[in-house]
Amino acid sequence: MSALGLIQRRWVAPFPNTELARHAGDKLHVMWELTPEAVKEKKASASWDEVTDPSFTYRGLRSVGAGVRAKQAEIDAAEKEAKFASGELERTARDIMAWKDRPKGFTTYLERTHLNTRRAKGRDAKEAHRAQLMADQRAAIEAAKAAVAES
Repeated sequence: MSALGLIQRRWVAPFPNTELARHAGDKLHVMWELTPEAVKEKKASASWDEVTDPSFTYRGLRSVGAGVRAKQAEIDAAEKEAKFASGELERTARDIMAWKDRPKGFTTYLERTHLNTRRAKGRDAKEAHRAQLMADQRAAIEAAKAAVAES
């Protein structure tokens, strides 16, 4: 069955007095046909007629396929975002990097350490040093504010 569920294959004997019957003999061959669900949906049936039209070009076939893939990608992205919002799924580092509404300055370990192993090895020490500097600066600012308040 196809990924879209429009077609299925059926093994059948070749029609008598045809080229296939002369070459294949009694062997079964595959016949592709619309699924019953696709026949019920007129839209699927119409797209099947469009794709199997003899005047249909390769470029036209690619554009139909691209439209279907784009629509499915939108649906998948919306479902994934809903799972993130409900807490059913947690964002991975790659999901965070691709997140459109990511807060400014919010980075992942993967972003900070990719491609440079030498820098990655010193990253933990550097972040601890920077945190200590920030704490020292905050303490100095608080001391200055206290000194100004006393005078």
